[in-house]
Amino acid sequence: MGNKRKILGLILLALIIVVCGVLAVQKLGVKDGATFTLSLLLTIAIIFISLRDIKKAVYLFIISMPILVTARKGFYSDFLIVKLNFESLIILSLFIVNFRNIISNLKERIKSRESKKFVYLIILFVFTSLISSIFSYNMLESLRLTITSVLIPVLVGVILLANFETNDIKALVYALAMAVNLSCFYGGVQILSIGLSISKIKSSRELLTFGYHNVNIFVNIALMIFPLILNELLYKKNNIKEKIFLIFSILLQSACIFLTFSRGAWLALGLAVVFILFSRKYKKIFIIISLIGLISSPIVLPRILGRGDSSAHFLENTSNTARLLSIVTSKEIMKDNLLGVGFGNFNKYYRENVEDAYLTINYELRKYMLAPLYSLEHAHNIFLNIGVELGVLSLIFILAIFVQRLKTTFKDYNLYRGIFVSLILFIFIGLTTGIELNHKGVITNTYILWILFSILSMPKKEGLLKD
Repeated sequence: MGNKRKILGLILLALIIVVCGVLAVQKLGVKDGATFTLSLLLTIAIIFISLRDIKKAVYLFIISMPILVTARKGFYSDFLIVKLNFESLIILSLFIVNFRNIISNLKERIKSRESKKFVYLIILFVFTSLISSIFSYNMLESLRLTITSVLIPVLVGVILLANFETNDIKALVYALAMAVNLSCFYGGVQILSIGLSISKIKSSRELLTFGYHNVNIFVNIALMIFPLILNELLYKKNNIKEKIFLIFSILLQSACIFLTFSRGAWLALGLAVVFILFSRKYKKIFIIISLIGLISSPIVLPRILGRGDSSAHFLENTSNTARLLSIVTSKEIMKDNLLGVGFGNFNKYYRENVEDAYLTINYELRKYMLAPLYSLEHAHNIFLNIGVELGVLSLIFILAIFVQRLKTTFKDYNLYRGIFVSLILFIFIGLTTGIELNHKGVITNTYILWILFSILSMPKKEGLLKD
């Protein structure tokens, strides 16, 4: 009788998936309908697997992130006080299903002073972020965005912290590497449709998304994972198959990062290599590469800042001018709104304040500026964006979390070298490139950030391989 019920249940579930798939294809088209259906299948699989093995469910979730994010056109909807997408549905399900186990494990694991401080900072960051919704033009919409973009990603970290140990880091790195590789394959298909000419790829940069809303999001994600892969190859023990996978991943991701024509990405890729090589083991290589970088920087840096063109003044590039205006305008907004303006309201306040902010810039600098003919949707600086939308207190607490996490890496740098470099690159890209906690439903980079944060507080197991 029990087997018959299971079979009937599976048949009913299959029928529901088929019906949803057909409706999705009719409404969204073949490509988006197919990714929606695949995401639905993955979501169901992850939730069912979590009932027996939470770790396997998390690994599958991480690998599936590039697929799940492409389904946002079909599923990114308001539900009570949250914006639901496949990722948030999975995270909430994993947290609820394993709630008792998570709570009991956290009580056992969060005993050290550093871990407790980390938890307190998280609570303060989430609380002050939620408070900012009160000052929004649309309080409910900002509350939904804050819960989806701040609280739910934090739950990812909580789930990992409660169920994983340091001997799981290797598997997590491989899962993250596979996820980025999937994004690269998606980008490869886009490149083939654009054409294999470098000039065509550069001129069609806005069409190259790698499955995300824009290329900057991919850059941020790839550069958070790249140091982990490089560190795994250079410092950890791997068999032949693992080395082949790691080398393939490094070459694939490096090529894709280069083809984004992101200035910040090019600089960050070089920094990643230099930082990872900073060790006794690779001292000579580090010195040689650093010297080459210093000698060539007067020639290379101007070309990078101009995406290959070094002839124009820095502020004659509208992208650079937009970033300068963002910094000045954000400062003015924060001065008048210490507790934030609510998640999703940067653009409205930017348009109201940018003209006055522009006039505060010194004329000798302003005369070179080629003003952008567009309004900024976000600050092109993740920390300014947090300060404006979530408030100065939230900005202080997230900066404190970064400082505290970076300090933690030095307690066992051989173990956490890759994460240290990843966090440094996140800060660098966050300051120089247009990334957000949530960009039109793309929250993948924020999930990964909290995964990295949580790894630093995972309990250690005896026998873990040392460098």
